[in-house]
Amino acid sequence: MSPVSMAPEDVRARLRRASDLADLRPEHRLDAKLDMSPRGVRRRLQIASELRDLCNALARAGRGEPAPTRGEADTERDGEPGPT
Repeated sequence: MSPVSMAPEDVRARLRRASDLADLRPEHRLDAKLDMSPRGVRRRLQIASELRDLCNALARAGRGEPAPTRGEADTERDGEPGPT
């Protein structure tokens, strides 16, 4: 990855470019902060799911419980029995 120039004129040019690209209409304000495309939403849901699984695993480890089998992990996740 090449270094980013922090020269004042380069920073100003990057800010001007970002400002030109910005769509700050009220109905689009959050789009600049969150990728609301199906891919972006799916990615955030996947990250949340992985973090939940990690937290559950850490809680189990803290209680000295063994890791669940695949079917048990699915039950823990959604409350329904996992595949057999």
